[in-house]
Amino acid sequence: MASEVTKGSQTREKKDKRDRSQDPLAAVEKRVVLLEIAVGDGQDRFTEISATIEGLEAGLEDLKNGLLGTLNEALDTQHKERVSLEDKLVAVLGKLQEQVNELRGTSSYARRLLVLEAW
Repeated sequence: MASEVTKGSQTREKKDKRDRSQDPLAAVEKRVVLLEIAVGDGQDRFTEISATIEGLEAGLEDLKNGLLGTLNEALDTQHKERVSLEDKLVAVLGKLQEQVNELRGTSSYARRLLVLEAW
């Protein structure tokens, strides 16, 4: 009995295969349609991905320009602050030099007085 069941199922499989192969053109056309759908979906997806990449590239360019602008502003601000500090330093050093010159003059005057008193 087991062999009969096996033979019967093999017979059914062969009949199914024969039914499919009886119209090979229809099977090929069905596969072509499925392939066209897959290709169309792939093209749509490719278009979406291309648009996304273009958007990302534009965003990257905007980010780059914004970053460069911010860096340039920061550099300009730092340059102005450095120049201002240099000017203040030069002014302070000039005042210190004047004070040193005054002290030299005063010490020179004091030495003369000491020399005169010692006479």
